[in-house]
Amino acid sequence: MALDILLGRTGESLRGRVLNRGFHIRTPFGRLTVATPEIRRLYFRAPGSPPRDEIHLRNLDKLVGTIEDQTIEFRPATGSELAVPTAAVLVVLFEFVRARDVLSLHAAAKPLSRRRTTPRSRR
Repeated sequence: MALDILLGRTGESLRGRVLNRGFHIRTPFGRLTVATPEIRRLYFRAPGSPPRDEIHLRNLDKLVGTIEDQTIEFRPATGSELAVPTAAVLVVLFEFVRARDVLSLHAAAKPLSRRRTTPRSRR
């Protein structure tokens, strides 16, 4: 069964189910409400960076702007419901299956300052 995955800003990940019926984003087109079943991914900007959250839709459209929701209602695969602050979330993947892809996405989302900038020497 495919579960939703929350990837946190400090490296944590949590599998379960997003319970929000939809998300609100303010874009150059205006304020839009997107139903959760239409969403593939949510990307939240880093605090202090320009307002550029993204909602990627199942039909391959992408909305860029500011996601106005302050919490994600989430039921972990084990445990009780949580109200997770969006400020603590980096990415939400909806109905995601492959753990290998989660790890590579998490590595790609690390801040540039934490990435190795020089190639390792081979021995």
